[in-house]
Amino acid sequence: ELAQEHVGKDTAIPFLGFILKNASSERNAVKWAVKTLASDHAESKAIGDVVDYLPKVARMAGRPAKSLLDDIADNHGDSTVRVKALLARARQSGADEKTADAVADLELVKNLTKDADLLEEATEALAEVQKLAVGTVAPEIDGVDVDGVKFKLSDYRGKVVLLDFWGFW
Repeated sequence: ELAQEHVGKDTAIPFLGFILKNASSERNAVKWAVKTLASDHAESKAIGDVVDYLPKVARMAGRPAKSLLDDIADNHGDSTVRVKALLARARQSGADEKTADAVADLELVKNLTKDADLLEEATEALAEVQKLAVGTVAPEIDGVDVDGVKFKLSDYRGKVVLLDFWGFW
């Protein structure tokens, strides 16, 4: 309702973002929010505050959410907004095992911004994508097995290994 009260104004963006962030099964509301962002706010600087939510809602909003994210990442006039969209798209590409796409977006971030926080985020994401991509060697893990014997993951190279991480918090 609040997003509709502010239709056509950038003051609607936080409300549209709230819909995207909190929607769990409200498919029609998500589709409407994405459509409204695309039609009324795609060029706004304020849209940078909600681009992180677009990959999350792609399963409900479908292609329009991905298209909006791609448009912002590739074409937005504000470099900070564009960088935020590139970071969101790179995280999604990494999760979808599209390592080359994620790396390309993260490398582009380095050329578009001098913001230390955004550069640090891109650097961390790049390291994660490159180290944890499917097909790369798993990072070394030291541990103790169920019999109390110390081991390293590399001791089992070439064998099938099931790692079960758990804890009490």
